[in-house]
Amino acid sequence: MTGPARPGVASPALVAVVDSLAAAASVAELQDCYMRAVPQLLSSRSFAIYVRDPRNRAPVSRATEGASDVFLSRYEELGRERDPVLRHCLTANQAAHSSRLMSQDRWTEHPVYREVMSLHGWRMVLETPIVAGAEIVGTLNFADRDAGALSSDEDLAVATALGRVVGLVLSGLLRQETLLRERDHLEAAVDVCDNALVLTDHRGGQRRFNAAARAALRRVAPDGPTEWLENVMAANPDASTQVAEAGGVRATLRTVRVPSQPALSVTTLDIQDGPGGEIALSPSLSALLSPREREVARLAVSGLHDDQIAAKIFLSRYTVKQHLKSIYRKLGVDSRTALARLVLHGT
Repeated sequence: MTGPARPGVASPALVAVVDSLAAAASVAELQDCYMRAVPQLLSSRSFAIYVRDPRNRAPVSRATEGASDVFLSRYEELGRERDPVLRHCLTANQAAHSSRLMSQDRWTEHPVYREVMSLHGWRMVLETPIVAGAEIVGTLNFADRDAGALSSDEDLAVATALGRVVGLVLSGLLRQETLLRERDHLEAAVDVCDNALVLTDHRGGQRRFNAAARAALRRVAPDGPTEWLENVMAANPDASTQVAEAGGVRATLRTVRVPSQPALSVTTLDIQDGPGGEIALSPSLSALLSPREREVARLAVSGLHDDQIAAKIFLSRYTVKQHLKSIYRKLGVDSRTALARLVLHGT
């Protein structure tokens, strides 16, 4: 029942098909691409691709050619659970051809043939698993009235290769769809959060604002909220806490990097009406510093860099640096971030 092998005949076409499958951007596009490409490699009257749920092996989507709606419905109702070719395909995790499993007489006497396949006279069925890693995530199906169709070693090798390639692409697409779905859920949750949040993707150079952040920015800079924020963030990009004022509104921005994703940071915006006062040091911290050091510490925590502090209180940049070194030593910290954390949160 095995046809003659034809080594290498399908190789150029197979490479072209692999390239087209790998370019698919969605599961639906992958299925469409497969349905257009497969006739270039394997000739049969009917062919299909089924994407399955690996947990229960139930099909979740499919694309078919050459089979009627009645046939497809009857197969799901009467054939799938009893299909010996599908059972062998899934159990052995390899391509299964009806002529290699049983004689033609046994096949035509099988209930699956009599109740389902006979609708089209499919005397040959070939099914191969779509394999992604260790999981079977679908099947590629072929059927023909010629019992010997697609029975050569080469045909089975091509079908097996197609299952592996489709599985690799499908695995990536399903993973991508899962990530996009999780991202959409996260964005929806962030958007309804009462706190004003700005998510910054430092690798992609994008910021996402939730509804509360958009409203807060409109309050502090109604004529150019995005430009205002970028200017504030640029003034001291390494600061974990920044304070800025505009139009009588004071904004405190606190930024933290996400530990599991260093390229992502989250900034909270706290907007207060009325004139902004200086950041207050606790009595215990104030007692450790000189009056000038207290002034420098408050301005540093407010988000000003050395040049800005120097200009504001009429000191040289060098003197400001020396004051900061003294402040760090006296308070037991080693950076602006640690200083801000100590002053604002006491830790």
